[in-house]
Amino acid sequence: MVTDLAPDTTYFFCAVAENAVGKGFGEVFSFTTLAGVCTIDADCDENQYCGDDECLARQENGESCSADNQCASEQCVDGVCCNLACDGQCEACDVVGSEGTCTPAVGQPHGACPACNGTGSPCGGECDGEQRTGCAYPDEEVECRAPSCVDAVATVAAVCDGAGSCPERQTLSCAPYECGQTTCLGDCETDDDCQADSWCSAGICEPLNEQGTNCSASHECASGHCVDDVCCDAECTGQCQACDRAARRAKDPHRDRIRQPTRRSRANRGSRYREREGPGIARCWSP
Repeated sequence: MVTDLAPDTTYFFCAVAENAVGKGFGEVFSFTTLAGVCTIDADCDENQYCGDDECLARQENGESCSADNQCASEQCVDGVCCNLACDGQCEACDVVGSEGTCTPAVGQPHGACPACNGTGSPCGGECDGEQRTGCAYPDEEVECRAPSCVDAVATVAAVCDGAGSCPERQTLSCAPYECGQTTCLGDCETDDDCQADSWCSAGICEPLNEQGTNCSASHECASGHCVDDVCCDAECTGQCQACDRAARRAKDPHRDRIRQPTRRSRANRGSRYREREGPGIARCWSP
């Protein structure tokens, strides 16, 4: 008897006789092997399934499988026969020590279960070993974006939204302040703490004063010149130059061109002087 022949295959044979003279061949015959014992599960017993054209015993829970029909439970989950459908996002049937029993998973979902939202990020979820239907996610107690400040623009700190995401980045301008270590400087100690168009006034950054505005020091003025207690367009250091004439005329219209030198550095204090006509006057002269 010939064994291990392929199913559903035609074979040819004949009788061969041999003596000292030679070989003689008889009539050629043929036969076809039967097809497999089964083609579908219904061809097998109830506790069997059809695999590779033969009926095989169904697997018990915890044994390896690749399809539901291979299992007595008819549930093939995570590569093993399982006692339940075990289709929760955080359920698994291949948990070590519990193979074949649907068990809450720990860490990332197993097998074909969808991954948790935000996996790999600070807000990413994971299975906590208790909740079966879905992942557990960090809530607002977890910071997902640290505060930062660069080039006078601060990025606001953010916390997780409880669904696997970090809120969109929010920024704000520090103007008129500069950046501190991670946030805007709410106050200032020196002008260096403020932007270029501001100055530090009593711990608060204020816009630089425009020309003609009262001042007490040059660093308060956009022009960089505080003269006669107002912001001036130039250094205005001539003995008979001034930057506060408009204010003086408002107080005394008759003092149009006759005035006292206004800064202590000017000589001849105590005498009345008249300004020469024309721009750029740098000295006084007596009538």
